[in-house]
Amino acid sequence: MEKIRVIYLVLLILLPIVLKTQTNNVIIPVGRASVIDGITEESEWSDAACLDFSGGEFVKLKVSENALLIALKGKSGGICSLALGNSEKVRILHASSGLITADYTISEDGKWYCSDGFEEPMTNELIPFKRGNVRHGEDYRIANIDQFGWYSNLVEMNDPSEYEFMIRLDNIKTEELYLSIVFFQVKARTRLAKLPVSLNDDCLNQPLIAGTAASGLDFKPKSWVKLKIEK
Repeated sequence: MEKIRVIYLVLLILLPIVLKTQTNNVIIPVGRASVIDGITEESEWSDAACLDFSGGEFVKLKVSENALLIALKGKSGGICSLALGNSEKVRILHASSGLITADYTISEDGKWYCSDGFEEPMTNELIPFKRGNVRHGEDYRIANIDQFGWYSNLVEMNDPSEYEFMIRLDNIKTEELYLSIVFFQVKARTRLAKLPVSLNDDCLNQPLIAGTAASGLDFKPKSWVKLKIEK
C-alpha cells in the first residue's frame, strides 16, 4: 500500500510536467496553400494543427510549398506580435495596420538585443486601405515578403480579430524552431491572448507588442512551442 501511495505521489508531481511538454511540442502537417487575406475559413484550414490560444479563440499551423502558414483568431480586433527563432536568434513579426520586422540576438550577458529593425518594407505604391478587399495593401505586402520573407493580412482587410501569416522557410533553421504569439485585444475582457499558455518572458513587453524597439530583453525560446516541420 505504501508503495502504491509513493507511485501516486510521483505521478501527481510529474504529470503536469509531462502535459506541458506535450503541449509545447507540435508536429506541423503538410497542407494545402491558403490565401493570406485575414479570413480563417474552416474549409481552408481543416488540414492544419489546431492549438489552444489562451485568452483568444485558436491558432492553426501547417506547412505548404516550403512556407509556414499560421492562422489565429482572437476575441476582438487588435495587434499581433509573433516571435520565431531558437536559442541564438529570434525574429519578431509585428502585424497591425503595418508589417514590422525585427531581429534579436543573444548577448554574453544573457540578454537579447535588437540587431536589425524595426523595419517596414520599402514600396513605391501603397494601395489605399479598403476593408474586404483581398488586394488591400498588396504592393506593401509583396514588398515585405521580398525583403523579409514573410507577410500577413493587415488589420483593416477583413475581420480585425483574425490574422493569417505566410513565412518562408528557405533560410530558417527548422530543426530548432520555437514559436510564441501575443495578440493584444483592444476590446476583449482579456487583453492579451498568448501562445503558449505558460508564456512568461519579454514577448509580453508592451513596447515590443506595439512595434517599437526595445533592447536588453529576456526571451526564453525553449519555453515556447517547439515546431516539428513535416517534410
